[in-house]
Amino acid sequence: MSKKSTAPAAMPSEIVMRRALATRDAAFDGEFVYGVVTTGVYCRPSCASRPAKPGNVRFFAGPDAAERAGLRSCKRCKPRATHDQAVFGLLDREANLGAVDVRWQHFDGDTIAEQNVPGTINSAHSAFSQ
Repeated sequence: MSKKSTAPAAMPSEIVMRRALATRDAAFDGEFVYGVVTTGVYCRPSCASRPAKPGNVRFFAGPDAAERAGLRSCKRCKPRATHDQAVFGLLDREANLGAVDVRWQHFDGDTIAEQNVPGTINSAHSAFSQ
């Protein structure tokens, strides 16, 4: 029996993350955050703050991991909002493409009846296809 992995997607390599910091590449916002241990602050890769010494920088998969390490969010770049927008933006794009298939299941003792949930993509599709 195989177990499904619930591990988050892998972060980019350290070399790629350091290059993203050096160039302040906004394409990596939401992919990872970096923290500066001497200031106790974490930022998104494109933050316009003064560059930290490489030895003081730590990389994290997201804001939660940085906060568990004792760092606070940067007041300038607001990495928590950027990360959440990236995550929820991805979910919105999947929903708009029809990748979300929400169904309601009802158990009446012997059988399970499945029907579309009102207000979801499934019910909207079935309403227009009649």
